[in-house]
Amino acid sequence: MKKIITFMTLLFVLTLSSCNYGTDNLLYHANSVSARTRTPAFKEVDFSSTAQSLPDQYKVLVLTDTHIGNSSTIPPITELYNYLDSMLTTDPNYPKFYIHLGDQTDHGYASECTAYKEFTDKLESKYGLSTFNVVGNHDLYNSGWDNWVASNKPGTSFYRFKTKTFSWYGIDTGSGTLGTDQYDTLKTLMYLDTNPKVVLMHYPLSYSNFVFCLQDTTERNNLISLFKVTSVKDVLCGHVHSTEALNHTSFTEYCFPSFTYQRTATILSVN
Repeated sequence: MKKIITFMTLLFVLTLSSCNYGTDNLLYHANSVSARTRTPAFKEVDFSSTAQSLPDQYKVLVLTDTHIGNSSTIPPITELYNYLDSMLTTDPNYPKFYIHLGDQTDHGYASECTAYKEFTDKLESKYGLSTFNVVGNHDLYNSGWDNWVASNKPGTSFYRFKTKTFSWYGIDTGSGTLGTDQYDTLKTLMYLDTNPKVVLMHYPLSYSNFVFCLQDTTERNNLISLFKVTSVKDVLCGHVHSTEALNHTSFTEYCFPSFTYQRTATILSVN
């Protein structure tokens, strides 16, 4: 598999920021990752009707860190709509589905989740894009988990969907860790799945600034080892609000820029 990552800049970059991780975050997490992801929280998403119609080469729209509800910066949603409006759905560059890599909201409030749901509902109804989301740390602030899971498809933070060639895994790193239950389930699923894989997660495995990565080094090393032996090809991450690619020999990890702070969306080419 070959992946080509290209960036579509919607507006000038106005400000640079990153998700903080500190004591305030610890106060706002309503529950543990194990409570969110223990079996049967894992979901096998039926994407077969769309998957079978995908061409050999297609595009995917990727956003991360929209932080809806931030008082200082508004995401360039209108510009994104204008971009999609400028293309016919038959255009080979028109995306076939949509992925968000976490921090859809800034505070986890119900009003923010509702606003984000209105955005993704329009992506589906007007632009024909199935939507897949992973949870971020900001989404869990202020006991935000129940708001998030009710507003974000596919209705869980730990799932898999399949296209004709690849298995796509959305995993929950919103608390900065997978936890034992999720890791054990993921390991079993991946060993039984012979497809090449793409992993979607909020926190990076590795990053030039270590403080923004998964903090449990044993867990991180176990994940990297698991990905190397189970045909993972790409890991897609948010959280850091900047662009970085890291070569893990058998797979590549990509960190994506914030849609709101870097005012950038990404079109992912799948070949």
